[in-house]
Amino acid sequence: MGLTVANSYRQRVQNLRQLAAFMQCLESEISYAHTALPEVISRQKHEHTGAVRHFLSVLDAALAAGEGESFVAIWERGPVHSGPKRSTRLACG
Repeated sequence: MGLTVANSYRQRVQNLRQLAAFMQCLESEISYAHTALPEVISRQKHEHTGAVRHFLSVLDAALAAGEGESFVAIWERGPVHSGPKRSTRLACG
């Protein structure tokens, strides 16, 4: 039981590190290269693994669908409603 919990915490730390790296890249791409958000997400999803890759893939697919849904709405539902099992979600709750 203890090892399972420890692995869960280790995975959360890894997810947060990957997400932080993505955010830094996102800031650079938008600020300096003036790259559009959907393009950055589309390229960066291949640079990450696990829950972060899945989350970015969900964002990319929803943005590509062009259904008029706001980015905030897509971001908020991304890891909760379409993520793999709970232990690999980005949410910390």
